[in-house]
Amino acid sequence: MSEKTDKIQIMFVVCREYEAKYIIRLLSGKLWIRLAEQSVLAAFVRAAVLIPPNQNYLPEIDIFCKNRNLNRNLLKRLLIVSKNTCKNKL
Repeated sequence: MSEKTDKIQIMFVVCREYEAKYIIRLLSGKLWIRLAEQSVLAAFVRAAVLIPPNQNYLPEIDIFCKNRNLNRNLLKRLLIVSKNTCKNKL
């Protein structure tokens, strides 16, 4: 199996409740959530950076709001994700 297929399979194994439905819609391009794509990407990147692996809760936000390095890291990763996600739309 390819690396992408393996990662998608892992997502389905660990998903709960309605998560599988949204993963399928996202992958098939039929996800309609009435939000701007950039807002969703920003939220996704923020969650991925702030929540360490194997942790189900968000750490104290106050700590992160004061950390300039974290804000730079968030912006850098958001630009990477946006560039790779939206390159066909430009």
